[in-house]
Amino acid sequence: MSVTVLKLIPTTATYIPDEEKQKKAVALLRTIYPRNEIAASVTERVEFIDPGSNFESISCNKCNSTIEIEAWHELMDKAWQNNFSDLMITTPCCNNASSLNELTYQFPAGFSMFTLVIFAPSEKIRSADFQRLQNELNSPLKEIWAHY
Repeated sequence: MSVTVLKLIPTTATYIPDEEKQKKAVALLRTIYPRNEIAASVTERVEFIDPGSNFESISCNKCNSTIEIEAWHELMDKAWQNNFSDLMITTPCCNNASSLNELTYQFPAGFSMFTLVIFAPSEKIRSADFQRLQNELNSPLKEIWAHY
């Protein structure tokens, strides 16, 4: 059985809100999605937060060129060897400095140590609620719609 999951992550990969902020964020999400399972998770190191089968392609955030999957895998392997502690890269297309977290992923993906997860949401989060959540966590967030 397949499931859609909405993952919300800080735009800064290493940002972890304190426990009180995490609890308030989960409580806020429970008012927005009262019928859905909500979870918050913190990992010991930065992880790639993927969109599951929604993953289509990666583009350079500097020149908009498509980055071939093989080239991206090489960049990911190098970053993984350092536990994703350094996401800085030189883009293979235009040789500019960038970050794996700043590349354009279709569907969106990112890197994080903190994730809020809403299981099987029936609708997108409204922009006013999204803003309230960002304010509560004191961090801009990225939406990652994953399908598994």
